[in-house]
Amino acid sequence: ALGRISAAIGTMHLKNGQPDSALIMLRYAITASEKVGNVKYISTLMNEMGRVYIQKNRFDSASVYLYTAEGMAFETDHLSSLVETHKILTNYYIQQGRKDSSLFYAQMSLDEVMSVDREANLGIVYENLFRAYALNKQLDSAYKYQGLALTTKDSLFNEKIKVLSEYQN
Repeated sequence: ALGRISAAIGTMHLKNGQPDSALIMLRYAITASEKVGNVKYISTLMNEMGRVYIQKNRFDSASVYLYTAEGMAFETDHLSSLVETHKILTNYYIQQGRKDSSLFYAQMSLDEVMSVDREANLGIVYENLFRAYALNKQLDSAYKYQGLALTTKDSLFNEKIKVLSEYQN
């Protein structure tokens, strides 16, 4: 439990633009998770470490954590962590201007999201595909996925509004 609390605090620091504080808490969470043998959760933490190092512009360190997360998620069949790793890698390679790698991971993310039917990720995956195809100057595909991203995000937003309205009633 303490590991998950530390991870949540680390993620909060990351979102607040405090990567050094995030590193401290995430390292503690990894150590705690290793002690109890929670390998699946460690892959999720490795993704967060990758995000921290991206925020710190230390891309070599980021890639080490992200590829470690990918391997652990694959070995433990932790598909949601694998989807997250590939979404992060897509963005990482788009930032680096690496056309082939960004498109490879964007397409891999789509295949994985479709196999686990996680609608919450679908809009983000479509947006990543749009950005990767745009980077590759494949405009027909880029526009296709841009439209799918907008449609998916709108439908998810409308569903959230419906659920909130029903809850309030």
